Amino acid sequence: MKRTVMMLMCMLTGFLLSAVDFSAADDLHVKGDYQEAISLLSGMLDDGLSGSDTAEVCWRLARAQMELTDIMKRDGGDKDAVLAGFEQGIAYAERGIQADPESYLSFFWRSANTGKWGQTKGILDSLDKAKPMRDDLEKAININPSHGESWKVLGMLYSQVPGMISFGDKDAAVSLGRKSVDSRDAADDFDNHFELAKILIARDWSASKRTKALDKKRARFQKETNLLDKHFYYEGILDFNSVPAYSYRSLAELSDKEEALELLTWVKAQIERLPNKKASDYRVLEDVNGELQALQ
Repeated sequence: MKRTVMMLMCMLTGFLLSAVDFSAADDLHVKGDYQEAISLLSGMLDDGLSGSDTAEVCWRLARAQMELTDIMKRDGGDKDAVLAGFEQGIAYAERGIQADPESYLSFFWRSANTGKWGQTKGILDSLDKAKPMRDDLEKAININPSHGESWKVLGMLYSQVPGMISFGDKDAAVSLGRKSVDSRDAADDFDNHFELAKILIARDWSASKRTKALDKKRARFQKETNLLDKHFYYEGILDFNSVPAYSYRSLAELSDKEEALELLTWVKAQIERLPNKKASDYRVLEDVNGELQALQ
């Protein structure tokens, strides 16, 4: 009995020693202090961390590196330096995957950095990155099917990759985008809505075409067994007679571009009334305004 108690105490002590507090790093990220977050997280990496804790550090490093490099790109930074920044983000994520193969956020942030690298390099020069990026996202959703950000980036990927020479599919992208909105991680996170609006603009279906396709999509959703393949038809299980929060009309009454316009207008209003905006909120608001100007 005494030996059992001692073993339990040792196990508990080991657990407590391995626990890492990421609150300071996460606070820096929310404030947009990405370089400070990288410095803090880099100092946490040592040989004493468990595999899961190492992965927790590494995906946060990949996240901060991507945001920092994206700012550099927006500010007109040197293209080679921007590409190197995203490559560093990929390397951080890969270290996280090696430390913990079940770290879905390490797979996600490797994919996200790869996507940013591809956008910088140019779609035709980076098509070979599309499949590995998709594979990472599929691994992420298979580990955690409720991760809205993975569904969002999958939707963006299927919308942007050419269909004739690769696996791009703008119709499937809309279903993935809708899944991302329904799975988003926070009620005050509107980036998924914004990306759905862009995907709808790219598909550009009429109201009648949308509703006519629902029955077939519903049947395919029920038939498919692979998680990703199933959600190519997610739109088919939605109630198109319902009125979404961002509109005064039902989905059945809206064309893709009409829904996109209402989505963008709603996102703009929601972000503008946020009392404590994050750095990411300001960037989404800037992008929303750009899309609205292009539509009107």
